This record gives sequence, C-alpha cells and structure tokens, in this order.
Amino acid sequence: MKKALFIINPVSGSGRGKHIKENLTSLLLHSEIEATYMETVSKGHASQIAKEHRETEFDIIIACGGDGTVNEVASSLMTSGKTMGILPIGSGNGLARHYGIKTEPMGTIETIRSGKVVGHDAAIINGLPGFNVSGIGFDAHVAHLFGKDGKRGFNSYLRLIAREFTAYKTFSVGITKDHQDLQSDAIMIPIAVASQFGNNAFIAPQADTNDGKTDITIVKKMHPMMVIPFALRVFTKTISGSRYAKAFQSEDFRLRCATPQPLHVDGEPGGYHESFEIKSVKSAIKLAIP
Repeated sequence: MKKALFIINPVSGSGRGKHIKENLTSLLLHSEIEATYMETVSKGHASQIAKEHRETEFDIIIACGGDGTVNEVASSLMTSGKTMGILPIGSGNGLARHYGIKTEPMGTIETIRSGKVVGHDAAIINGLPGFNVSGIGFDAHVAHLFGKDGKRGFNSYLRLIAREFTAYKTFSVGITKDHQDLQSDAIMIPIAVASQFGNNAFIAPQADTNDGKTDITIVKKMHPMMVIPFALRVFTKTISGSRYAKAFQSEDFRLRCATPQPLHVDGEPGGYHESFEIKSVKSAIKLAIP
C-alpha cells in the first residue's frame, strides 16, 4: 500500500481544482493507494504543507495545480529524497508537458503505481529555485502582469504579449559563463531547466532535465512583423534556426544588466534586479513520471 499526499490548489485551472479531490476519491476506491488530501488557502501554502511533510511517512507528495503550485512543492522538497508527483491543472503546465504527464487524475494514479522516478535539476536564480522555465526581461514583465485583471488562460496570455511587445525596451547584458565574458542586447532571457514555457511553446527544446546544467537563451528585439514567424519556431522546436535567439548552457551563469530587469521564476514574479546569479543543482528533486 502506497501512501500519497495530494496538495491541491482549488483555484487552479479556472476552478477545476475544486473537483480534483472528489474525482480522485472515486478513482482510488479500489486501488492500492492510501490518499490524504490537503487544500491550499493562499499563495505559499503549498510550500508550507510540503515542508511540514518532508520527513513524514508519505511515499509520494503530489502537487495538484499549475506551475506555481509545482514550484512551491518542489522548492520545499529539494534534497529531501522525498518523491513528488504532478497532477497538472494549470493554464500552461510546462513541466508536466515536458514529461508527458497527463492532466487527468487517472494518469496520476497510473504514474504512482508504475513507480518510475527520475532526478530533476533546479536552477537557483538569486536564491530562488526554478524547476521549469524562468526568465529575465519581457517574459518576466508579462508574468508580472498576467492574471492581475482576473483573466488567465492561454488566449489572455497571447493578448498580453501582443499588447506589451512593441513598447518594451531592449537592455544590455553582460554574461559570464565558464570563465568567459560575453556582451549582448536582449529583450528577454529565458532560463530553462526543462524545455517549454507551457502549452507546447518550446524555448529550449534541447534542455536535459538531469544534466546538472541550465540553458539560457538570449532573445533579441525584432520587428513586429517577425513575431509570428519567431513564434512558429517556438511551437515547432526550431528556435535554434532563428537569428533572433542564441542559446548557451552552463552549470553557472552571472548576468549583469545595464538597467534593473524583472525576473520570473516558473511564472511567478521574482522582483527587479540588475545582477543575476544562476547556479544549477543536479537531481534537486525526485519526480515521478509516466
């Protein structure tokens, strides 16, 4: 009998999270899984629950929510040796999509039964752990605005990008990696452990989630007419062929921006900074996958 703790964000997926407990309870009636359910009541609560159960008897702790909920649980389980799972019910579900994790509760149950677990890296950015795709600049600017009007979902995200892109200014950045110094201008710098933002938008299709390295991509400003062709490359995993994107990989990076730039960590705002220290942590968490 496996013991599983489900940490549920009830407001994820436009309220889909409210019905997850009911669905799971029905599906688990005749399983070999003993389930405990805890619902979050505020931002940061999932992290608190996971931290309190790092050393308990649960065989697996499952984050039921979007990338923000996944990040909270993963951050609290880092280096604990405790296995975590994901029941993705958010708007993007980037990390879950990277691994092909299903959005249906039955998929999570099958994953728990299979017992397949992999090591998954983290990128520590100015002290904040990221497990999927974080970023500096325009994508962080959008992340800071996303959902403030109460509207979430993929279409709202695209409308926000279209509205804000033209006005966002490029910035100069110095990059230190592997004892080499580089200089560039950028509109955004995605910081990737896994391959995609979510919704199959692949910013780092080459990313290996257990190589002890982080991938960053310098994305340059482009004419608005080039945004759609660039987006097509993102959705078809061919971003490496774009003259507006340059990818780098290393265990550690140091970035220095000419002006303070916004940071997001797995889609959650991380403040404004001029300097960014990025350190990779190999196999930071144990993750159950299909």
